[in-house]
Amino acid sequence: MRTLLRIVGVVWTILGIMNITESPSMQAGAKSLIGPEFVILFNVVLFIIPGLVLAGLGSLIKRKSAEKKCPECAELIKREAKICRFCKAEVAE
Repeated sequence: MRTLLRIVGVVWTILGIMNITESPSMQAGAKSLIGPEFVILFNVVLFIIPGLVLAGLGSLIKRKSAEKKCPECAELIKREAKICRFCKAEVAE
């Protein structure tokens, strides 16, 4: 899920930047009904900021680890383990 969010966020941000650079109103000497300020604001609000937020969320989400720490010896053991393989202590789920 986190990789998907990062990819979607980066693609969304790139799409916004491409919209700004390829917009007819941003070309030199082009006549357009909307000005370049609107194009920049529109793409920043609808593409670039949400894209960066999605990419950031993808970085913040933590994967559920397949391991946990033993409460007695603090060694990493499998999440499903009932007994620690290092200190032989019983591990509560």
